[in-house]
Amino acid sequence: MTYPRKSIEAFLEQLAFDTDFYDVLTTSELLEFTKEFLSNYNIEITEGCDYRNDQNKDGNYYCDLASEYADRQVDVYFGSLWEKAPKFQWWIDDALNEF
Repeated sequence: MTYPRKSIEAFLEQLAFDTDFYDVLTTSELLEFTKEFLSNYNIEITEGCDYRNDQNKDGNYYCDLASEYADRQVDVYFGSLWEKAPKFQWWIDDALNEF
């Protein structure tokens, strides 16, 4: 199953992913992760689907599936995670304060 690059970019834009903002993955790396995500969950990019708020046929929200997939991609023992942590300082502090 293949997905046109433009469709994947539109999908990421709708989910409010911005590689310049996150400054963690290159655009090509983000596109590759997205292709893998879409393939693993059998998600087809369709016109008019609100991927931030809609559910798949199994009743799972697309945004929850994306979060679950992203969580599995983080290797807590990987050195670059700690190198990039300062870029996420606000979110890390917010999560620590919330819990």
